[in-house]
Amino acid sequence: MALSSAYKDTGRRFALAALLAAVLAVMQPSICSAEDVQVVPKETLRTMTVETLSGYFEKGKEIKFYEIHLPEEVKLPTGKFSCAVDPGKGVDGSGRFSLKMSFSVDGTVRKALWVWGRVGTAQKMVVAARPIKKSQVITGADLGLAELESSDFGSDVLTDPGDAVGLVAVNPIRAGASIKAGQLKPLTIIKRGQLVRIIAASGGLKVTAVGTAKEDGAIGGDIKVENVSSRRLVLGRVVSEGLVEVSF
Repeated sequence: MALSSAYKDTGRRFALAALLAAVLAVMQPSICSAEDVQVVPKETLRTMTVETLSGYFEKGKEIKFYEIHLPEEVKLPTGKFSCAVDPGKGVDGSGRFSLKMSFSVDGTVRKALWVWGRVGTAQKMVVAARPIKKSQVITGADLGLAELESSDFGSDVLTDPGDAVGLVAVNPIRAGASIKAGQLKPLTIIKRGQLVRIIAASGGLKVTAVGTAKEDGAIGGDIKVENVSSRRLVLGRVVSEGLVEVSF
């Protein structure tokens, strides 16, 4: 009887040990061997980021990252790997971006992460070679070219100094600053109330008259002019200082 009881106790202990082992096995976190995973390296993530962002810049321009946050690698289960990149709002005016990468294996999304930073292209832009005063007429000596981050500036930044020569600074521009089209305006060569010569030509016929400018005008700009003799108001184009051309 005692022997039978001893066997029963031993059996209970074995059963308890087996149950405990089963519980521990369930609680133990699964660990994959190197053969069970595939690794997407940081350089591949960077390449995918460049390919996505390249559409936001002029074709052929080399993209430069001034700041980028990428994981060192992404580990995924083995299988057919693919990645979908959501560019979100793309690249903003300051070059900031935020992308969502979704990694799938055999058609099932396994991992998603965000990549963010600041990007741009370095290109030569027109800068002030020296301080420029308000209302100053720009000359070639006032300008220079410098390689700057395009992400720091809007699309109206000038790249050809010739586009600024002869124009007037709307506000002061410090030395070394990029020059934008919106900072410049044409030189006013006709003042409101000034007497001007009106010329109208059609074919071989040319008519001239004296008029009064009703508004300021710059070369190439249209202004209203009143014919002194007829008091008729006409719209003409400023050709040169004191000369306005009208069509008829």
